[in-house]
Amino acid sequence: MHIQNKNTLCACGSGDKYKHCCGHKALVQQSKKIDQELNDFHSKLIQAASQQLNTALLTFIKKQHQEIDHPDRLSVFQAGLYFWFVTSYLIPGRKQTVFEGLLNMNLSAYHKNTVRYLRHWQSLKPSIFYVHDVTEEEVTLEELTQGVTLTLDKSSADDLIEDTIVIGTLAPFSASRRFLIVTVKLFNNSREELLLYLKQHPFKKDMAQYPAFLKAVLNAEHLTIEWKESEYEAVADLFIDYMVEENKDDRLIMTGIKLWHDLCREKEPQVKNIKNYAAALTYMICSESNGRLTQAEIAKLYEVNPSTLSQTLKRLK
Repeated sequence: MHIQNKNTLCACGSGDKYKHCCGHKALVQQSKKIDQELNDFHSKLIQAASQQLNTALLTFIKKQHQEIDHPDRLSVFQAGLYFWFVTSYLIPGRKQTVFEGLLNMNLSAYHKNTVRYLRHWQSLKPSIFYVHDVTEEEVTLEELTQGVTLTLDKSSADDLIEDTIVIGTLAPFSASRRFLIVTVKLFNNSREELLLYLKQHPFKKDMAQYPAFLKAVLNAEHLTIEWKESEYEAVADLFIDYMVEENKDDRLIMTGIKLWHDLCREKEPQVKNIKNYAAALTYMICSESNGRLTQAEIAKLYEVNPSTLSQTLKRLK
């Protein structure tokens, strides 16, 4: 079998060097195949984690429950531990991790370069990233422990928000880098605070420290907003439920919460109908975004009277 040198003229007769002609085409095709296989493994990994680890993960978290002081943080803690669990937790009776078991099952099915990527994935550790800039095309991140700036394709990080910090495991694909499984978004922690927790729980040297690090970060996360009235908090909760159910952007949700908190402080509204005020807040936020809804549509979604909704909006302006 003849193997053509990449710097010689291509045998197809184009007049270009092989590396710029058929060799480049072959490389692109191989890159696509590797990414397809990596995506396939990634999907299988998420499925295997949910099927094989949920009970073990919940048992582990139950032991930590008293040290996590907020139910929302407990949920984030569970999600944030998934990659740690699939690469570190030994399945009882098998003496291997979910990642190892899945990789061994697929060794013969994947290209050797795909397996090389996956071996590297297995050794990856989470990092702390500051989100500098988000455009329609790309996301710019700073890895805080090393001060390295990275650029990701927007399609691989479409849920990140400017001026926030995320904790996640960034993995190489053949032509890009993407976060694996889930990222933990932090809106109010300072980078100095996070690096202090990393010093106290150095998971970069010992991954057994990662749960303790994540727990310390989440317990210090200043997401709990003080509401003057319980009705104000109930409006915010109902607004969040709707926005999450409709897959609205995190930026819109955080903007809405801040707007409602400011309105409560400035106007001190007398909330008698929680649905009505949640509908008003939803309209105020969604009317400024793409895919805006009319007052009548919002009123129908929240099962409130359109004229009452209109009056509430006037009171809040």
